[in-house]
Amino acid sequence: MINFWVMTDFHFGHKAMIELCGRPINFEDRILKGLKIIKDEDILIFLGDICIGKDEYWHKQLSEFNFRKILIRGNHDSKSIIWYLEHGWAFVCDSFSLEYYGKNIVFSHVPAIDSGYDVNIHGHSHNSNHHEKEEEIVKNKNSKQYLIMIEHNYRPIKLKHIIQGVI
Repeated sequence: MINFWVMTDFHFGHKAMIELCGRPINFEDRILKGLKIIKDEDILIFLGDICIGKDEYWHKQLSEFNFRKILIRGNHDSKSIIWYLEHGWAFVCDSFSLEYYGKNIVFSHVPAIDSGYDVNIHGHSHNSNHHEKEEEIVKNKNSKQYLIMIEHNYRPIKLKHIIQGVI
């Protein structure tokens, strides 16, 4: 059985995340170790912000994993769609929706405008409020949104568990 997994905001190489979000010094190693729970036949839905610089290096690290990878580009993912496809991503977009467990789910980096979805799974805000004053976040805020924060345990979350928890 194929499982969908969700993660966001690796921010590989972004040392300011140690201060901004209280990440440990070895947060990149913890993230890469956490990815090992995803099986080759599974799919990772990544909600954006892969790295800050050294794109080739960090994508080489991610290429060690054989599971399929879907990228929803974040504000720090500035390469072209073609570049990401050539560097291991199976699908690249700015947002997408999926019918899963009877729910219409919209995946995005920042909170999405409520356009009739049941759940919006997004990243961007981390475990801090340093983004909470951004106009796009404030104007799109609603009760159907589910924020993924990597800082809890630096491991992917099964989509099934997210949906079961928010239904």
